[in-house]
Amino acid sequence: MMVAGLVLVVGLAALYALGIRAIVQVPFRALGVLVSGMAFHNIVLMILLRLSTPAPLIRVVQAWKEGILLLLLVLAVRVAVTAWRAGGRPRLLFLDWAMLAFTIVVIVYALIPSSWSGVPVTLSQRLVAVRLDLLLPLLYAYGRLFWTDRREDLTWVAAAIVGSAAVVGLFAAIELWLIPTRVWLDAGVNQLSSWLGFTYH
Repeated sequence: MMVAGLVLVVGLAALYALGIRAIVQVPFRALGVLVSGMAFHNIVLMILLRLSTPAPLIRVVQAWKEGILLLLLVLAVRVAVTAWRAGGRPRLLFLDWAMLAFTIVVIVYALIPSSWSGVPVTLSQRLVAVRLDLLLPLLYAYGRLFWTDRREDLTWVAAAIVGSAAVVGLFAAIELWLIPTRVWLDAGVNQLSSWLGFTYH
């Protein structure tokens, strides 16, 4: 079974390389890659766990979205430096200010000692919360920076999002009506829950 997991990881790496290539060519397409990838994220992890794939490889697969966000950060810095050298200065809109305020609130909240709230929070829990909370303004900033009016790119992103939603929706309908819960439990849902740090009751 582990061999099948390794083959799946290689296939996912090839798919990831195609996604990276699309993003480097047109950074706006990252929206389609991220949304469609997240639609299949948990089921892929469940399959890898069920196939006894080595844990370090699963962690690498699990970090695919952070890799894309890091790539977008590099591309954003390059665009910002080029614009700054050309004399361009950002003009902030109302929503830009709102996202900036949200970011400041998240950072301040993360720095407040947990003793003030009366709820014990570990450093790792804080880091996970900050990572999740800052995802929204980060994606907003990337969308603002890399927005495109090209019909081809908008169609590509829409097709990726709608296509993945259709596949997940169809799968969910089949699963809801035709697959008993016991099958999911036997297939490794508990493994995924445990991997993510949850306990299934």
